[in-house]
Amino acid sequence: MNRSSDVGKRQGSGTRATVVMILALSVFGLVGLQGPANADAPDLRSHRVGFGAGVDGGAAAATTWVTDCGDAASDPAPGTLRAALAVPGPRVVRWQQGCTTHLVAALNVPSGTTLDGSGQSVTLTGQNDEHDGVVIAHVSNVIVHDLTITDFGSPSLRAKNDPPNGINVIGSDGVWIDHNTFANVGNKQLAIMGGTTNVTVSWNRFVGDAYAAQFVQIGDVFDGQAVDSAQTVTSTHNLFAGLGYRTPAISYGTLHQFNDVVEGWTAYGVNCQRSAQCYLESDVFVGSGLKSGRVAVKYNAIGNGCNDFGKRCDDTWGAGTVVSPYVTARHTVIASSVATPACASPPVAPCSPLYGSGPATFTPTYPYSPEVAGAALRARVEAGAGAHVAPAW
Repeated sequence: MNRSSDVGKRQGSGTRATVVMILALSVFGLVGLQGPANADAPDLRSHRVGFGAGVDGGAAAATTWVTDCGDAASDPAPGTLRAALAVPGPRVVRWQQGCTTHLVAALNVPSGTTLDGSGQSVTLTGQNDEHDGVVIAHVSNVIVHDLTITDFGSPSLRAKNDPPNGINVIGSDGVWIDHNTFANVGNKQLAIMGGTTNVTVSWNRFVGDAYAAQFVQIGDVFDGQAVDSAQTVTSTHNLFAGLGYRTPAISYGTLHQFNDVVEGWTAYGVNCQRSAQCYLESDVFVGSGLKSGRVAVKYNAIGNGCNDFGKRCDDTWGAGTVVSPYVTARHTVIASSVATPACASPPVAPCSPLYGSGPATFTPTYPYSPEVAGAALRARVEAGAGAHVAPAW
């Protein structure tokens, strides 16, 4: 129902009373209103770029409004986010009010969905519960925009492989993660796994913590090369701020990273490992108090390349090209690690610190316009990345 046009056109007292009653019920979360096609979607979609540029998130669907900030794992109340996702068909979900919703279980997002928190302050939290936050599994065409994702699992248990992820994308196609803020997650703030393709991660704020946050993981030795080599991810204008690493780390797939800002890291910043191909362009790397060898970009897996349980191992180097980085701190280097690059045999020329096992064969072919990496870009991303800010685009 188009609330603004209906109220203006229908003059009968009975109709006005019905409209008032429905609006009142919606405020108390008793019904989920169906609005017109999302008026903000065309402007939002005009900023798509990269591998995920074709994602529209079911934008032709009517807007479903969240009017109740509660959650229930089964039989969710009308007006709640979980109830909105249970209705068949494409949907654009928006919020009528600011919400902090404690998800009592992982939130599974179906195909053809936009979650758009713009205009409100919307936070999804697990209150340190041991489950994932948002799960995008074996679906397609999903947008997640302008949400704060926080407190799933416990950062203090990260060294013990605390499993929850903030957003967990598994085996999906066509995903756009834009203008969100991530913090205080037990495992990965954003995980993209299981052969997921056509993903863009843009203008997000990844916040570090005292336990060295694991920001973004793309692919995994667990799924292996046969699955994850198909993965395609564009990462642009994201801010990685504070103590952490994996900005991102990628195994097997293809990564185009441009105009990201990485402010501080522990062992490394970007890791292009296990046969992954990376094109890293005009990124800003700002180290702070780093020890010698804490490299901005590396191409080999830590240790013997095994997963956390030592069950599957792959120490194959990745291959990447670094173009026009802005590097600002002592001991902050663009290199393939403290080890000597493992060049192909016979050698592939050139074999230099900018490559793992030879030059990357991937270069982006889709349209995009990278900005010059420097202090101005850093300031713009610092001001515009994350949720609940006016998009700087």
